[in-house]
Amino acid sequence: YISLIDEINEKLPLRIELEYIAEKALYLAKKKYAHLVDGRLIAKGFEFIRRDYPDIVKEAQKRIVEMALQGKDLDEIKEVVNEYRRKLMDREVEKEDLIIMETIGKELDKFERRTKGYYVAKWLLEKKGIEVHRGQVLRMLVIRGSGSVNERARPAEFFDLEDVDINYYLKLFDQVMERTLSALKEVGVSERKVGGLEEWL
Repeated sequence: YISLIDEINEKLPLRIELEYIAEKALYLAKKKYAHLVDGRLIAKGFEFIRRDYPDIVKEAQKRIVEMALQGKDLDEIKEVVNEYRRKLMDREVEKEDLIIMETIGKELDKFERRTKGYYVAKWLLEKKGIEVHRGQVLRMLVIRGSGSVNERARPAEFFDLEDVDINYYLKLFDQVMERTLSALKEVGVSERKVGGLEEWL
């Protein structure tokens, strides 16, 4: 690998360096990949590395990506997805598993788009007299009630698991899992019990 890098650096007007050698790799889309390096997962572009998705969704997605890298097939992966979904549907989760995080990028009166964070900050100010400032990280839950999803976002510290809109979380879970499973199938993860990825990209 070093000799190849040296050759490239000699021929091209740019310099590259060896960051790591991946044992296995999975490329699902532009800027969306996962590498297995010394038994640990290095990824970019997936929901499981973002803070604005709840842990239950991130944990499930990370698990199935790891399974794909380990050579598991779609049948096995779908069983794991179904088990996570069952736990979510039956509320066999902790409140922490459902928390969504958002960093406030501007003061409340400067918001142009009414995000979940906006409504949480507004609720905190109106109901608790707590001011939220730029740079603060809010921990949020989406609760049952009327209004849009964003309008129903509330600070996690003041609400319990019983308050959440479990249907919202199920829909979000289904959307992420559907995208991930479809992408895995497109890159060669087999539905047959023949050893997972038919071809590493």
